[in-house]
Amino acid sequence: MGDVNRLQRIQSGGELETFSDAKMSLPISGAPGPVGIVNNFYTRPIDGQKRRYGVAGTSFVSVVEFGPKVQARSLLVFGQSADPTSPNNFDQALLYSKKEFKPAMVHAGGDQG
Repeated sequence: MGDVNRLQRIQSGGELETFSDAKMSLPISGAPGPVGIVNNFYTRPIDGQKRRYGVAGTSFVSVVEFGPKVQARSLLVFGQSADPTSPNNFDQALLYSKKEFKPAMVHAGGDQG
């Protein structure tokens, strides 16, 4: 599945960039939501390319464990920043590709008022 379904970060604002088999991409095992999968990943064929690149789907995933100690893991599919010059532009994509999460901060409770 990952040989064909790929995640590639392209710039879609301003000067448009297109998906390309020649550029770096990561394998993704997701599928469209109607097939009953949680990891929604929608692709489309791109003229002149052998692979299919994600154009819609899951953008944020979070898992929270409620117990004596609340724990959480989260993931932004691409990363924290849309700025292509930022080190956080594509930094969480590898975790997404490997079906892993990063630790998320959990507020220790108490009155928010």
